[in-house]
Amino acid sequence: MATVEMAVRDQRKVLFDESLQKRITEVCVFADSIGKRDSFEEALSRVAYPKFFGQTARTFLSVDFAAHSFAFSVQVQDPDGSWKFAMNGGIIFHERDQDWGVHT
Repeated sequence: MATVEMAVRDQRKVLFDESLQKRITEVCVFADSIGKRDSFEEALSRVAYPKFFGQTARTFLSVDFAAHSFAFSVQVQDPDGSWKFAMNGGIIFHERDQDWGVHT
């Protein structure tokens, strides 16, 4: 499978496997239907780190078990060009509040 890059707010971006595109589209449609697209996009932007503690970073989205939610992992680039794990968490939809939050 190929990795896809998606632009988010503030010229940030997230990466994901192309197999996740359908779920992302479904969550966007759901967010629009409840009038919370801004909340979802803001959560994506919050985890799309261009820098993480001064190092070049990239963020990968993946499937989360919770409805309308995603897991994410952040990697940082070493001076030799290799990438290493920095942190992970979730962009979680809170049913009661009808809103997304970032959990690390």
